[in-house]
Amino acid sequence: LEGKAQLHGRLTGELYSPVFNGALSAGPVTMKDILFHDAAGSVQVRNNTLSFANVDIHQLGSRYILDGSIDFSRKEIFYAAHLKVVRSDVVSIVALFYQPLPLRFSATGEISFTGSSNDFAGSAALALGPGSAYGESFTKGSLTVTLSPERVSFPRLVLQKGKGTVEGSGWIG
Repeated sequence: LEGKAQLHGRLTGELYSPVFNGALSAGPVTMKDILFHDAAGSVQVRNNTLSFANVDIHQLGSRYILDGSIDFSRKEIFYAAHLKVVRSDVVSIVALFYQPLPLRFSATGEISFTGSSNDFAGSAALALGPGSAYGESFTKGSLTVTLSPERVSFPRLVLQKGKGTVEGSGWIG
């Protein structure tokens, strides 16, 4: 993670246990070689935990709303996040967790993530717009995803094209 950020807010509490409540404004920011143009939302630091709410993130034509926390008090840093995908190019989402794949379509939906860098779980439910996957075109679809350290699984994928429907499942990893 690298980029410019500004924090504005109020610092209160005891010297040994300060609390910061404020607003974050960032951008451009790069995460795993993916450029995000800007982000803005609420932040709080309390009891070794950084919490963020309603962080509105923009990346080209994509938009996300992020809520979550990062707990620094554990042996391993613990993350908990919920991402509302307002509009996204799926290639960027996949590239954050895996490697770029030949996927060309937009998505909306929800993504959740909890755990540490080494022991984590994630899930997603996405509605897919028209596009293509591995060169095959479709008009719309839906996808559920589970994420673990070992693999990215797709318990249910439904793609539609004209009057045809294809359903499947699979995994990467």
